[in-house]
Amino acid sequence: ALCAAHPTSRRGGVGIDVETWLAPSRACTLQSAIAHPHELAALLGTAPASRLLITLLFSAKESLFKALYPEVKRWFDFHDAQMTAIDWRRRTFRLTLLTSLASDYPAGRCFHGQFLSDDEAVMTLIYC
Repeated sequence: ALCAAHPTSRRGGVGIDVETWLAPSRACTLQSAIAHPHELAALLGTAPASRLLITLLFSAKESLFKALYPEVKRWFDFHDAQMTAIDWRRRTFRLTLLTSLASDYPAGRCFHGQFLSDDEAVMTLIYC
């Protein structure tokens, strides 16, 4: 079980997600639903293997949804945000909204997150 909290005086939310590493065939099947082709092209050089990148993208965008949905109260999908940076050594990433979700969450707004991983899974965390 995982738990996170932030001050009630701060707007926004917290998003946490845990995903087991996708099998290569599953990652290949899901990649177009999770990422834009240009997003993958820009990030592929940063990943030890593409299935790791696809799994991290999936988990990070799930964390963003979990953090923002209570504020924006509307559904959005994987293509409404783009991963614009990953630092595998520091275990950090940046997501940028491509779609305006609310006045406080316009297109172009960036969110920074962290991740932890082991041989079986990745966990992502975003504070908004």
